[in-house]
Amino acid sequence: MKLAWFFLPLAALSLTGCEAYEKLFGEDPRLGDEVEEICIGRVRAKLTYEQYQELENARGRWVPTYTYDISLLSLEAIQDLIAKGADDMAGSRLMQQTNKTKVAIDRFKRMTVDRQGALFLGQKPTLFRVRGATQPASTILASGCQAQLTNTRLIEVSWRRVGAGAAPAPEAPEKAVPELDVDDIPNLGGVR
Repeated sequence: MKLAWFFLPLAALSLTGCEAYEKLFGEDPRLGDEVEEICIGRVRAKLTYEQYQELENARGRWVPTYTYDISLLSLEAIQDLIAKGADDMAGSRLMQQTNKTKVAIDRFKRMTVDRQGALFLGQKPTLFRVRGATQPASTILASGCQAQLTNTRLIEVSWRRVGAGAAPAPEAPEKAVPELDVDDIPNLGGVR
């Protein structure tokens, strides 16, 4: 019996990320649908105090960018998600440049994307990053959570101000938040 306590930590160390969670605690938390309020609370908990205050008190119009973990989607579902014109090779290019998954993912999360989105297709994670519609700051988190598909999770949100009072686009980098106007994103409109 004492031997089991020795091998249990070793077995846990041999597992990674979600695999470890699944083996130790059961079902993967990305499975199924997530209630919008829970999603908002989960993403909001990753915000710094300054980021939270900015979202709560900001005026004007903002353009969000959402990053989703889509690792549990089937290949067919991923193909349906990718709009015509989407950058489905972004992850491959970044991996070729660095050959280190963590570095490539960090770069992917910082890259500018358009409304068609970009795909980081890896062993794990598989990520989809897409720019949302211009909207008030107060609706950014809810919009991203509403567009979340079954078996996916919104993992990161960034935003930048547009219009009056905003700096020109090249000088206004998005503010990364530790990671859609639903009807404007291809193949995500209204699906929950």
